[in-house]
Amino acid sequence: MPKFKHRANYKAANQDADIYIGFLQFLPNPMLEQFNTTAHKKNFPFLDYFERAEIAKLESIIGTSINDIAFFEQAFTHSSYLPVLKAYNKIAYSNERLEFLGDAILELIVSDYLFNFYPKENEGYLSRIRAQFVNKHTLSEISKNIGLFDFLKASFSTEKDEKSNEKMMSDIYEAVLAAIYLDSGMENVIAFVYENLIPLMSSKDFLLDKNYKSILLEMFQAEGKNPPAYKVISAIGPDHNKDYTVGVYAEDILLGVGSGKNKKTAEQNASHNALDNIAATEVL
Repeated sequence: MPKFKHRANYKAANQDADIYIGFLQFLPNPMLEQFNTTAHKKNFPFLDYFERAEIAKLESIIGTSINDIAFFEQAFTHSSYLPVLKAYNKIAYSNERLEFLGDAILELIVSDYLFNFYPKENEGYLSRIRAQFVNKHTLSEISKNIGLFDFLKASFSTEKDEKSNEKMMSDIYEAVLAAIYLDSGMENVIAFVYENLIPLMSSKDFLLDKNYKSILLEMFQAEGKNPPAYKVISAIGPDHNKDYTVGVYAEDILLGVGSGKNKKTAEQNASHNALDNIAATEVL
């Protein structure tokens, strides 16, 4: 992965991507470039997690040099790992605060991109598109694909728990964004997001692998609405071979219908249908 320390390098490396770099044109900002990390030292103790080779690998993934590894050590520290560190008399903090900051940074970058890429669309449409891509499924897939999950520090049971893995990987992505921001500024964060998230917005192959039910739920949450409800419309056939048809509703409004050999598949297909209908009619 190339290092994008200057937007000229980034644009040159992405001439075929046809993407707009929004507020990147206004950087560098002295307040960002000269971010004072001294005041944060006590909140980011050095933990000595990584060997030099691991740091080099992480630098290759994020596309820039690391100035203070302590930011990234915290970004990969899951709360379940804190008791382990405490047993070794190490003061440490989980990545939850960094995840909070990274979430806000990511929302700003993606919102800026969508605002400029879809200049005629309204706020509702932009919110739905953002929710479709900025969600734990998408972010966890990126973390896994680019190798961020390899740096995770979590308890053995938590790391092996499949139910929590998707959330952990999503949180890691956002925490790493915050770590990059604190360590070297916004420009490098933007380059990182434009390298691995923005291209997915035009990737049909990626859309085929979506958890549509999760996307729909997060879209509702982004709009401040109650979660969608799923109801079985019909279940035809013998117990061992039923065909289910499920409807997904917003209050009493039918948003989409889907079928499948089990309720889970039918709900996913109903969610997919609902997302298509929402995009076409802007009913949400």
